[in-house]
Amino acid sequence: TAVIAPAVPTANRPAAPAHPAVALLAERERGATAESRPNRESPEPFGRPQGKLSIGEVVYFPMKDLNSMERGVLVERHLISRDMASGDGARGLFVNKKESLSIMVNEEDHLRLQALKSGLQIDKAWEDINELDDRIELVLPYAFSSQFGYLTACPTNVGTGMRVSVMLHLPALVMTKQINK
Repeated sequence: TAVIAPAVPTANRPAAPAHPAVALLAERERGATAESRPNRESPEPFGRPQGKLSIGEVVYFPMKDLNSMERGVLVERHLISRDMASGDGARGLFVNKKESLSIMVNEEDHLRLQALKSGLQIDKAWEDINELDDRIELVLPYAFSSQFGYLTACPTNVGTGMRVSVMLHLPALVMTKQINK
């Protein structure tokens, strides 16, 4: 499984004005509907899917509404980190129905974008996450320094803000107790 997760900046600083997408989520949590927001052109914070990337229907999970078992399932499916599952505060997860693209909100950074693909599809994971990142950047400017690159809360993510991981399933090594060698 290929995981490509560009980190998006955050820091321990006073809260910035809410972004329209964040404000929309807050309105939805308060029960607002499209009809009660006559000044909004579209209830879609990132617009309609275009081009070769088909995100499909997206579901939002506010972490405060999930019990420990539900959070555990999301961790097992590699949709959220253990830190996000155990953290408090305003955190959430956007995930498409295929569970191949997800956006963690207020995990280690403000946003953590993730593409999950089985097999050796690293190029496809990169294409999907790059398209999603480009769409978000159209409506949400990222903190960037010409000297350091993208600025993030975690120093190891500064620069490109990207990390590529590959997960391997090695049952024979575990069963033969050779995994630690």
